[in-house]
Amino acid sequence: LLSAWRCAEDPLIFSDLATTLGSYQIYDVLDNITESIKNGPDFDYYRKLQDYKKSGQDVRELRNEGEAGWKLDKYKFIPMLKKTWMMRPNHDWYIFLEGDTYAFWTNILLWLQHFDPNGLHYLGEQTYVNNEGFAHGGSGFIISRGAMARVLDDDPDITIRYDQIAQNEYYGDYVLMKALKEKGVELGLYKPLLQGEPPATLRYGPGRYEGERYWCQPLMTLHHVTPLDVDAVWQFEQQREDLSQPILFADMYQHFMAERLPESDTLDDWYNHSDDANIRAPDQEEDKPIPPEEMTPTQEEAYKSPEHCAAACAEYPRCM
Repeated sequence: LLSAWRCAEDPLIFSDLATTLGSYQIYDVLDNITESIKNGPDFDYYRKLQDYKKSGQDVRELRNEGEAGWKLDKYKFIPMLKKTWMMRPNHDWYIFLEGDTYAFWTNILLWLQHFDPNGLHYLGEQTYVNNEGFAHGGSGFIISRGAMARVLDDDPDITIRYDQIAQNEYYGDYVLMKALKEKGVELGLYKPLLQGEPPATLRYGPGRYEGERYWCQPLMTLHHVTPLDVDAVWQFEQQREDLSQPILFADMYQHFMAERLPESDTLDDWYNHSDDANIRAPDQEEDKPIPPEEMTPTQEEAYKSPEHCAAACAEYPRCM
């Protein structure tokens, strides 16, 4: 709220507890959930939150009940959509972010100039459940005015209907996709622009899947960011003079990674968090092994020494 969010005029903040944070009002997104569902086991944590607040207890004592919070998450997305449309009607674009998501506002505004807000746009980083693609909530997603109107106008019972559907699902962002798809609004596939990674684990070379390229792509969001991450990226943005040019993955690499790499060829005990493939000794289990039939002679010997490992990495096509 003190850095990147300063660029957002009059944002709406939703939670499972109505409160205030400085000058910001935080709205209870679940207050109008179907009563029979609100009285059920999925809402045990919600009811406990309300009781703590009413009795003046410190709700921070409940912050470790993560699994209980996940049970509520799937019910939040449709009410959030409807409340946003009611409270901020007819804006061109609606950008939804989680509390640990960082938004590159300049990049987003430059990007959205290429779309018609009256069109049916639902933009996000695709992930999959049951082979159905939907926008990952943590990476942030963007919905156009036209799509909001298509989904919410003339359907006063949408939240009641999807309260029932959400009971049998696990992810709220998946439930949201169902509601949008029902009205003919399909997900636009814009990975890797919206990201589910923090700065430390961003990809810079080829992606996991064929055809994915990151280096020259603009970056719209980061996820799982810490307060230190937010401050570092915000300070980086403030140093830029030409706001007509987007921040690219390459820019993030040059600023956050290149300067921190050792001047020598080696760095002892460095773990770079790469999870594309693991190569271990034959008697050890591997999390993401390269299939034996695809391994080269160099990769088969990678476990023998740091020098062997470096040689295997150098010939691996997805190695940066």
